[in-house]
Amino acid sequence: MKRSALYALLLGGGALAIATPFYVSSNRKPGWDVSRRQYTLPNGWGISPVGRSVTLPGDMPGNILVIDGGRRALVNTCGFHDHSLSLVDLQDGHVVASVPFQKSWIGLARLGDDVLLSAGQGGGMHRFSVDELKPREQVVVPGPTGNDRFVSSIVVGAEGTYALNIQTDEVFLLDGSDVKAKAKVSYRPYGAVLSPDGTTLAVSEWGNRSVVLLDAKSLDVQSRVTVGSHPTAVAYAADGRLFVSNAGSTSVSVIKGGKVVETIEVGVDAARRIGPTPVALALDAGGKRLFVANAGENCVALVDVSKPGRAR
Repeated sequence: MKRSALYALLLGGGALAIATPFYVSSNRKPGWDVSRRQYTLPNGWGISPVGRSVTLPGDMPGNILVIDGGRRALVNTCGFHDHSLSLVDLQDGHVVASVPFQKSWIGLARLGDDVLLSAGQGGGMHRFSVDELKPREQVVVPGPTGNDRFVSSIVVGAEGTYALNIQTDEVFLLDGSDVKAKAKVSYRPYGAVLSPDGTTLAVSEWGNRSVVLLDAKSLDVQSRVTVGSHPTAVAYAADGRLFVSNAGSTSVSVIKGGKVVETIEVGVDAARRIGPTPVALALDAGGKRLFVANAGENCVALVDVSKPGRAR
């Protein structure tokens, strides 16, 4: 069993892995130093982990869902080893309950007293009770069977449950397993989020360098906005700004009024155009700070977004 560590920083609305980067001598080999306080990456950068570490079953945590006012979090792992969903007590840093899966992926959302989790390629959505992770009946996602059914992100809203099929480039609005609406979108729909007023569903199109804005009820296309390479996570601020992490670039795009109004560079070193791989986003409760997980640099960029158009 491969285990991974979660470095958690409670934001009121999310938790992310945190590390402080620095540059080290080129003759340092990758790995921990003697004190195990600094880790040298293969690219020569070093990191010093910040916060408390929670050991999880499996590797590659895919998503984190903070619940109960920040007291607990649901975390799934979906890497090369054991896949799992764990309930973590953020007060004492212990795993309260954990359930293994044969397959899962990044989709994770709360539905009342239950939680929905992507069942990975070939599946629909796992459904479990939040408190004890007891299994419920699996949610079937319509469409092709076999490997052509692959749920990426899951969003729950007033109109129902939204499920993205990254394999067939479709978005479904479901009531249980019944289809209320569906839309064909561009290549590889990856992440999704509802606007603050619940009327628009924003979907990142990983293979098309774009974000499509859909009517939350009909799933009709409202507009499509070109962003950076390989857009992944999407997050709305209360003022309607939409933040998009561009995993194939070094940036976060900010969309407002159907166009990009700001591009935020989030890499450790602006001179290095390849490496950060920003893949996840979280805004603090006040919407003034944006946390960006840079997978390629094993760090989180903290951005002041309190003044629109003047992020730093």
